[in-house]
Amino acid sequence: MAIVASGQLTLVDLNDAIIAGIAPANPTVGTLWIKEITDAPDELYKWDGNAWIPQSLSLASLDPDQSDKLDNASDTVDDLNINIVPALDVRLSNAEIEIDPDKIISTVTNHDTFKGVLDQKADSESLGDYATLEQLGTAEGNLRDEIADKIGQIDLSHYITQADLTQTSDSFTAMFKAGGGVNLLKNSIGFGGFESWQGVIGGRISTTTNNTLNSLGFGSAFFFKSTPTLSKYIYQLIDVVAGQPYTFSWNVNKIGSTGTGDSLHFQFKTEDNATTLLQKVYPNSSSTNGYEQDSITYTPDFTGRVSVRIYAFGDVEATITGLMVNLGSVPLQWTMATGEIYNTNVRMDINGIKVFQLENGVEKGFTQISSEEFAGFYDSDNNGTYEKVFYLKEDETVSKKFRANNEFTMGNIKIIKIDKSSNSGKGWAFVPTTE
Repeated sequence: MAIVASGQLTLVDLNDAIIAGIAPANPTVGTLWIKEITDAPDELYKWDGNAWIPQSLSLASLDPDQSDKLDNASDTVDDLNINIVPALDVRLSNAEIEIDPDKIISTVTNHDTFKGVLDQKADSESLGDYATLEQLGTAEGNLRDEIADKIGQIDLSHYITQADLTQTSDSFTAMFKAGGGVNLLKNSIGFGGFESWQGVIGGRISTTTNNTLNSLGFGSAFFFKSTPTLSKYIYQLIDVVAGQPYTFSWNVNKIGSTGTGDSLHFQFKTEDNATTLLQKVYPNSSSTNGYEQDSITYTPDFTGRVSVRIYAFGDVEATITGLMVNLGSVPLQWTMATGEIYNTNVRMDINGIKVFQLENGVEKGFTQISSEEFAGFYDSDNNGTYEKVFYLKEDETVSKKFRANNEFTMGNIKIIKIDKSSNSGKGWAFVPTTE
């Protein structure tokens, strides 16, 4: 069959937007025009009868409520690595553009892609379990305050402070160089009489021993007698280092008196005893409750020697023991100076060794070994005065009395004992030796 005629039919929806670079001619009211722009996104216009009015497809204008929700959830969207805008761009670029806002909202919100995006977005109920920055800041501040308060309530009074522990290796080295040990005072309780001490002593100060001193662990002490109008004192010189604290401690049993003026002084003085550097004073009227311990701490600003002195006015009566000078600002437990051994029978110090002979608890004599001699002393008159009864010094031996039981040899002469039955047969005979 032959074709009689042909033609083409084009259907146009007047609601479709006209896409062109320039405005359409002869528009009617409601005509939509998408203006093509080369270097920017296309723009949508609508003819209102007089002019082309710009139109907007932003989510804020289409659905303000959903836009607010998306804005409020921006932080959560970032954490979940969700980018809503690309998803919306994809959906909106393919959406049929309609004038009716209700149709546009329905098309966007009912699409599966948009629903999937919304399902991944955190809602207000989920975010309710998380703390805000303000709440975290408040919690941190409260925690810091609580920690500071708890630390402030810790009682550190039982622990030694850093100041007490400030003893460098140089300080300890200086200590041993200066005094040879912990206690820098020698013969500190008087077991060695007044050995190592100087001062005004004779008849005014003595040493004493008794059960009370034994129970305190000292065994001996210095006794300051009441000698009206006659003052008395003892002192020792010690080496000191500038900036190093020195603590002078003691145990004193003082009886109160009615005399005038200051009574008993424990002092750090200059080497010549002319100037008082630091002191503790017990007034005349004061008395102690038995033996009481006390101390003072002095830090010199020079390196040299100082005097450690105990001074008493005439009417003072006091028993003093446990004298000690140690490095540092804290008094330490009393001990003897390094190298000293003092007890009732044996006394050893830098000067030598003394072994005492006691009769009913009273010293009768002693044997002494020193760097100079080996000697024996005895109180034969019971008056407290010791006589040297023998000594061995260099190449000579001297003795007040000598006893030999059988014989005695001197060079080529021997003295032997003769003891026969008859009275005429007793005695000593001088005979030559066989050498």
